[in-house]
Amino acid sequence: MRKHYLLFLVLFIIWIGGCANVPLTHYYAFQPDFETKTATAPPKYDRIIAVDVFEADIPYQQDKIVFRTSPYEISFYEYHKWLRPLGELLAEQTLKVMASAAMFPQVQPYVPELTSDYILRARIKMFDHWYSAQQSFVQVVIQYQLTTTKDERPIWRERIATTAQITNLQVIEIVKGFETAVHDNILQALTAIDGVLSRQLSHE
Repeated sequence: MRKHYLLFLVLFIIWIGGCANVPLTHYYAFQPDFETKTATAPPKYDRIIAVDVFEADIPYQQDKIVFRTSPYEISFYEYHKWLRPLGELLAEQTLKVMASAAMFPQVQPYVPELTSDYILRARIKMFDHWYSAQQSFVQVVIQYQLTTTKDERPIWRERIATTAQITNLQVIEIVKGFETAVHDNILQALTAIDGVLSRQLSHE
């Protein structure tokens, strides 16, 4: 009995020691007010737009930050993760940027029970940190689609790619790069939507 107890104690000490050596996991999100401001001008369009949670290709459906050193291999930062699913984080950023643009009287998360005129949906196609001996940058590629709420008729589709250069390999700097690339991506989408709605609504 005593031998079993001693064996258990030794194994427990080894397990505790192993746990002590596990690196701390770090979680990341975007700044809550990154380059956005409250809209003060009257809205350009008298339409309500809803933003759905973004879908994502397989590498971006989990919470680890993705990096690549070649186009053929996908790797993950094991102990550096997004605080929430990327689809939620990007939809939230889109809501903030669109709400600050003064284009619509109301920008809201997509809920089938809520009234809206348009639904913006998107899919994350690439959300990677690329680095080599020569350069380090992040790349964000998002496939957008804007549909009418009434009949789900697509009125705009576009795949938008943006990048941001990274000056060092500290993960916090990589996250800031992602934040910049996402912001630029959403602004390009908003500019395209503005052009589409301007042409469409001018004929009504």
